[in-house]
Amino acid sequence: MGKSHLPALKIAAALLVAGLAGAEPALAQEQQAEDIIVTAQRRAQSIQDIPVSITAFSGETLRQSVITDSFALQFNTPGLVLSTNKSLGQPFIRGIGTDILTVGADSSVATNLDGVYQTRPTAAIQEFFDVARVEVVKGPQGTLYGRNATGGAINVITNRPGQELEAFADLTVGNYATRRLEAAINLPLSDISAVRIAGVRTTRSGFSRDLALDRDLDDADLWAVRAQLLIQPTDRFTIELRGYLTREDSARTLAGTVNPNAFAPAVNIFGATLLPNPREVRLNHPNNNKIRDDQLHLELQYKFDGFELKSLTSWDRRTLQELVDIDSTDVDFAWDTDDQESKVLTQELQLLSRDTERLDWVLGAYFLTEDADQRFIVYVPPIQGIIDPQANIQTDAYAVFGEGTYKLTDALSVTAGLRYSIETKEQRLITTITDPVGGLGTPGGVFVTERGGKETWRAFTPKLGLEYRTGTDALIYATISRGFKSGGFNTAGAGEMFDPEFIWSYETGVKTSLLNNQVRLNMSAFYYDYTNLQVNRFEPQTGGAVSTVTNAAEATLAGADLELFANLGKAFDADLRVSLLHAQYDSFLTSDPDSSDPDALQDLSGNRLPRAPRFSSVLGLGWKVPLGSNELRLRGEWSYQSQIYFNQFNADLVSQDGYHLINVSAALNGPDDRWRLAAFVRNLTDETFRTTVIRSTSFIGTLDFFGPPRTWGIQASYRF
Repeated sequence: MGKSHLPALKIAAALLVAGLAGAEPALAQEQQAEDIIVTAQRRAQSIQDIPVSITAFSGETLRQSVITDSFALQFNTPGLVLSTNKSLGQPFIRGIGTDILTVGADSSVATNLDGVYQTRPTAAIQEFFDVARVEVVKGPQGTLYGRNATGGAINVITNRPGQELEAFADLTVGNYATRRLEAAINLPLSDISAVRIAGVRTTRSGFSRDLALDRDLDDADLWAVRAQLLIQPTDRFTIELRGYLTREDSARTLAGTVNPNAFAPAVNIFGATLLPNPREVRLNHPNNNKIRDDQLHLELQYKFDGFELKSLTSWDRRTLQELVDIDSTDVDFAWDTDDQESKVLTQELQLLSRDTERLDWVLGAYFLTEDADQRFIVYVPPIQGIIDPQANIQTDAYAVFGEGTYKLTDALSVTAGLRYSIETKEQRLITTITDPVGGLGTPGGVFVTERGGKETWRAFTPKLGLEYRTGTDALIYATISRGFKSGGFNTAGAGEMFDPEFIWSYETGVKTSLLNNQVRLNMSAFYYDYTNLQVNRFEPQTGGAVSTVTNAAEATLAGADLELFANLGKAFDADLRVSLLHAQYDSFLTSDPDSSDPDALQDLSGNRLPRAPRFSSVLGLGWKVPLGSNELRLRGEWSYQSQIYFNQFNADLVSQDGYHLINVSAALNGPDDRWRLAAFVRNLTDETFRTTVIRSTSFIGTLDFFGPPRTWGIQASYRF
């Protein structure tokens, strides 16, 4: 750990301990700590009752902390890093993630919306509206979640229809011309049916500015609508139909800035102008992305005596149209377009035990089919070069799984689970390279290549665990599990095939409820054996315009997580989250295309994995002040993340040093929280920090992408 954050952590811990000691006599009279019900194990359970390391946020907590999307979620979740490559999300949990973002590859962290797996990286950045809770599940979830959850999962669960008439509207106005309107209405239609409709509209001017084209960059312009119909013909049978629409047309996350301390051809050869302000650039192509997503989910549930049957069917069509000036200068050196379309059909069946005394179990079967197209064109005007790969990937995934927990005694339980997965991918890739002067590593001319390929992978992912409960106050657990991430094809390169990744996880932890449930302390420690890593690498032979993907590495990861929640007397509450992580390559022999000798092999054993901070933490303090029939709620948050690297070579110019963020808010809540007026400031000290660095020295140089600056706003909410 760096010395910079140890004093602050010690002070925070000391304040919490002192507060707990002083508050003990009054704790029994206070409201208990929030008990969040989660479905991380496919059934509704208290977060304190499941042997899984999980950070969960209720809808109210998200609102108080002004967490409006999954990008902001990372600043309140130690161990979670969410970078972007253009509009494509790259979530990493405990150092496990990927920077391979073509339609031929998959994420290492599963994003699930109302129980449905989201296949494309654009879905990793979810807008939160009318949300019941968000769960960040840490560690491989190979049994119940299966494919592509080697790092963990982010589950977004929305509010369901009910039999009470209710509605709300939340309006936020802030700097950068921020306007956000979120609203929902729940309408009972009859004794057996109800409908819930929710929507959000967000606009914001850019955190960055393109001075040449007089346009905003890293702005926001999106809307989304969700409609749900609930029909419950009997107490046993439930039908839920859900529809989702999302539209975005903006330059969000598209504000790359050339690092002036690194070589970049557009600057050092062609004389492009760099500006001193990292949030100002001069481009010659208008960065923009258009995202469209339409989804339909049908969930059927029937409760039999002793078990229930659940069916979840989904259809999803997602498109992306993107244009980016990838050299990020006013020189017409390199730009690209990316057009993607994905059509996905999934079906999952689950049998779950109910009303059992000793054995809780779940059995299931899963099917996914995806038809994904991508045309990613790179233009290099100085040499009249064009790289134009057109790809189609057909994916069919099947799985059967089961997991059971048996109570050996009232205190001791054993859990065993197994999933068997079969996945087939078929590639059709046509690449046209226009290279009249041979600047892209060809003899010169126009070249068309076609490449097919079909591959099937199979995997067993078991789980074995022990749980010991000391009454209702503590859960002690130990788990061994295996995770599987499917193989694929590099559709942005030569179409080469790469194999699956695997991870063995060994985790132990304790979850405790103390002082009449006024204090909750959860701790876990883990060790990962990570093999067959899929590694992305820019090719110097093409000037860095094309990348290759190989299974080239093995790694070891170990760490610990801590979460502490406490009510400190009648008015105060505190929460502390800490993540420690040691993540390094055990064996990795490769060449660095950005070095002086791009063909020389380097041994990266001992290097840290990308986006794997050794230390990250969040401390929150709340104070409630009664004001007649109203209540004033004050909250402050301090977060810290230590240094991270953005590629495997651990280069200083491709890193972000440790940084602190401070958020504050004040809210006046009316009786029964019917109305609310609030003000907030996020990133109070206006820290400038990188969330992504992309480096290809011989092509675009080193591009820095920055997190949000200081933002402030006021909110008005009304519920009826």
